Amino acid sequence: MENVNEELYNFSEDEIISIRKSYPKLSLIKKGVWSGELDINAIYNDVQIQDNFTICIVTPIDFPRVLPVVSEVGFRTQEISQKYHVSLKDLHRNDNLSACFCVKQEEKKRFPQGSTFVDFLDNLV
Repeated sequence: MENVNEELYNFSEDEIISIRKSYPKLSLIKKGVWSGELDINAIYNDVQIQDNFTICIVTPIDFPRVLPVVSEVGFRTQEISQKYHVSLKDLHRNDNLSACFCVKQEEKKRFPQGSTFVDFLDNLV
């Protein structure tokens, strides 16, 4: 059986240092997989939103051509869904439980060719 780890992106030491500097609550738990907490500080419909999500990011071997899959694993989206009586789809969660950040057409604007993993986190996540 083929090792799934071989199909994931191998981050360089420079990339790991850059990611840890920008996102100290994330840890590289194995080749191509980051896990940890992500703090959200945004404005939506003129309302300040501050929250924290526990996430897992699986980075495919052909990153950055193919974007990582981000899943919220701390049940925060379920809590929000129940509290505000909103469906999980309305909270931008795909059927496979991964997060949906934007439509495909918007991805190229937010993540142009030459972008880094930190750019992905900054501009899409």
